Amino acid sequence: MRVRTSFFIIIALAAVILFSGAASASFKISYSCPTVHCVEGGSIVWNVSIQNTDKDVIRISGIELKDRDGVVIASYSGNLEIAFKESRDAIFSSTAPPADNYTYAYYYPCFTFFNVQGSSVVSTDKRCYDIMNITVMPTPLVRCSSDLNCSDDSRCEQGLCFRIKCSGCQFPANHSCMPYQCCINSNCSSSEGCFSHECKPLLCPGDYFADEHICKKLSCGFLEMGRNNRCEKNVVLYLALVITLSILLALTAILFMTNVKIGKKTILKMLRDKRTAEIHKRQEQRQLNEAETHRELLKYEKDSDEIELHKKEIRRHEAEARKERRIWEQLMEVQTCPECHSLIDANLRVCPKCGEKLRKGEKKE
Repeated sequence: MRVRTSFFIIIALAAVILFSGAASASFKISYSCPTVHCVEGGSIVWNVSIQNTDKDVIRISGIELKDRDGVVIASYSGNLEIAFKESRDAIFSSTAPPADNYTYAYYYPCFTFFNVQGSSVVSTDKRCYDIMNITVMPTPLVRCSSDLNCSDDSRCEQGLCFRIKCSGCQFPANHSCMPYQCCINSNCSSSEGCFSHECKPLLCPGDYFADEHICKKLSCGFLEMGRNNRCEKNVVLYLALVITLSILLALTAILFMTNVKIGKKTILKMLRDKRTAEIHKRQEQRQLNEAETHRELLKYEKDSDEIELHKKEIRRHEAEARKERRIWEQLMEVQTCPECHSLIDANLRVCPKCGEKLRKGEKKE
């Protein structure tokens, strides 16, 4: 139902005289009609809202709305007592007056004031104010023959367009009552809420999720965090934990290798000696390769000086190779059997493979 406000007026100084003092007030008149347009002779509901802006109590016993000729077109009877800074509404109905010029009907309001003397109510003053107007359409101009002559939220009944009144979770449209998408949250899915009769997703913070039409706190694991309404891996915490564990494992490994012994050496010492031994092995092989190169060149050499030079280089490289071998054998705690050339424990005196006497040991029986 559309409500039209016809006029708003603020009563100025000394507007209403009540006994020995003056009281001022402001009032506003609005109206509504069941049809799309107020039709002359049709029903109309008036609402006169009065607000007291003076310290004295305003007492009103009646309100009349009169046309230009002074004929009462609507009235309200009832005592209204309005204290300072308070407001009261007077609601009453009547038939819509005829329009003066096919559009507007003119009227002016009159207020009757009263006072209480003992147990009696005595009228004290009657005040009328400036002419106002409302929009009223003559009946012939608003006649309809079908719903198509009315607005989308109205229906043609008895030749007039009446606004459709819907109940429940419905709204007027297409000349009938249509259901809203929702009226309460339970009409929507669990992750949605009903907003202005529409189901819309709940906008929850990143560490919350939508369930049962509310936002609930996420319960994530130790290495997870709430983000984008779900539990995701906490990359920063995960990396920090991995780095910390790696450091602890590395420290544990270092302590283990530097304190635990296998034989007479710690594990760390054994690893270092093995790496150094591999270097000396490669050096030995390089020296042997150099000696072999000179040995091949010696086969084709005719000059005696060159022959002697190659022999000298062969002896030098072989001596360097034996030196490198002794170093890595000592590091690996092994020795080479001169007979079968097997690598055996450095502490053995007799070769367990061929029985050759080693160092100052006795030959195996």
